[in-house]
Amino acid sequence: MKQLIGSGIRSISDLLRSSSLLFLANVFMNVCNLVFWLFMVRKLDPVDYGTLNSLLSLLMIVGLPMGTFQTVVTKFVSRFHSFDQKEKIKCFFHYFGKRLFVFGFGVFLVFMLFSKNIAHFLQIESTILIVITGFGLFVALFLPITMGTIQGIQRFGAMAVNSVTNGLVRLITGISFVNLGFRAGGALWGFILASISSFVVAFSFIPKKIFKARSCHVSELNLREIYSFFFPVAISMLCYMALINSDVILVKHFFSPLLAGKYSVAQMVGKIILFLPGTVGIVLFPKMSEAVAKNRRVAPFLLKGIILAAVLCISADIVCFSFPSFVMKTLTRKMFVECIPLVRLFCTAMTFYALVQILIFYFLSVHSLRFIPYLVGGVILQTTLITLFHGNLTNVLIALVVTSSIVFIAGLFNVDWKS
Repeated sequence: MKQLIGSGIRSISDLLRSSSLLFLANVFMNVCNLVFWLFMVRKLDPVDYGTLNSLLSLLMIVGLPMGTFQTVVTKFVSRFHSFDQKEKIKCFFHYFGKRLFVFGFGVFLVFMLFSKNIAHFLQIESTILIVITGFGLFVALFLPITMGTIQGIQRFGAMAVNSVTNGLVRLITGISFVNLGFRAGGALWGFILASISSFVVAFSFIPKKIFKARSCHVSELNLREIYSFFFPVAISMLCYMALINSDVILVKHFFSPLLAGKYSVAQMVGKIILFLPGTVGIVLFPKMSEAVAKNRRVAPFLLKGIILAAVLCISADIVCFSFPSFVMKTLTRKMFVECIPLVRLFCTAMTFYALVQILIFYFLSVHSLRFIPYLVGGVILQTTLITLFHGNLTNVLIALVVTSSIVFIAGLFNVDWKS
């Protein structure tokens, strides 16, 4: 019993230590991002700001493979790492690196060919912004292979350095380009250059002994298992990205550019709630994957993650619920009366979605597909509600709150807490 208690305390201590390191780095990155967005929301007019927000939401959804494949890389690299199979990590890196390049270039070509159609749907005049977004996707798709590798070998210090670098580069370059008069396009270039710097930094932290390991044949990777894991991950991440970003795109389509800009202003407060516990999932996923590989219980990790994420989100919710006007005015220097109820609703919806992300990592780590129908149903429900009841912005946010709470509760009921 004493051994069990001691092991549990060490496990919690290790989780808290790793989470704290990444949390501090992400706090720094989020401060940089906050300054970045505060500058943009003050420097750009509501129309330009709404354009920037919708393009970045599009980038997040279409850039699904970035988040998807990073999860796949983390899953299998953590398994190879747990059994000291460096040659398989090397083979994995080379094999999928080439395929990511081809896929990313194809996405860029699609954005170039259909730039006019995308610009028309989003009510954006400049097709150049669409092309820049496509190039940003091409660059960002190189990240999962390096970021997933350092996450899989649990180099959380390297991930912390990467987060700091990403935040600084985005802040400095984005603000510089906007000050030079490039408006929304300048901000997009900030994201692109931050992605390039993240790739370089992450690659430099991958141990050289991995690339010096003997070469192995690709058949040793068990590609069938990898791809069978990839598709559930792809569907899960696609649904999650759609749940947290599709509302911005639909608002940009259904509402005037001015109202879409005001919605984006309110959303900035809500997204802070969403990203607060982001490091918890990053730390939990490789640990849960390693536990599965070694036939250990995973549910205790999930419970700790949900509790930690909930504490972070609810603490921020209390501030935003109590002083919504103060929070909005402090962050944006803009005071739109109609946005005050939106802030509260955004915080509620994003709290549930932050917890949903923790559940997704759990189900992927235990190879369970039972949560996917609920995610797909959530996307259909949220899209349908917004499409049918978009009479005002409050209705859009109610759709998010309803959907997010249903998806989270459904996930809890599908967790196998005992085995």
